[in-house]
Amino acid sequence: IYARREAMRILFRKTATKIAGFYAAGGEHQAGIGILKKLVAEDSSDEYVHRLLMRFHSETGSKYQALKQFEQCRAALKNLGIEPEPETLN
Repeated sequence: IYARREAMRILFRKTATKIAGFYAAGGEHQAGIGILKKLVAEDSSDEYVHRLLMRFHSETGSKYQALKQFEQCRAALKNLGIEPEPETLN
């Protein structure tokens, strides 16, 4: 049952991430940001979600929020003893 639960959790996160992307593509970045913030609150080590948040903030002109999100990502990964991926650093 644990494996099935984990598979459902992964599917939910992938679906939610896609929905956030659809919102952003439609110009509704704040709706996408809201979804992604919930995902990152559940799993602060999800670097991909952090990257999307950084991108969405940047696309809306919120450079400060994008940088703040990067710092949160880096801190979460540091707690796990790992560095951000090159894609996150660029």
